[in-house]
Amino acid sequence: MDKATLLATDDVIFNVLEVWPLEWHAPNIAEIEKSAVLRNKDEAKLHIAQLEKKRRKEVVAVGVQAARDIAQTTHE
Repeated sequence: MDKATLLATDDVIFNVLEVWPLEWHAPNIAEIEKSAVLRNKDEAKLHIAQLEKKRRKEVVAVGVQAARDIAQTTHE
């Protein structure tokens, strides 16, 4: 491509961008921030749910171990 063609292409692109609505140029920052906050809240909820599940497993494991210890002492 020669220089004239590149300049003409740049001009056409510039003209097209000029007629586009502003929101096409730059997304709404507030919406992006809101989306990020919601994503962080969802990740936090998932993390809390995972911690609760882990804690329940630990409680069950301690109960099972206690039952085994009791059974062991009564068996002896």
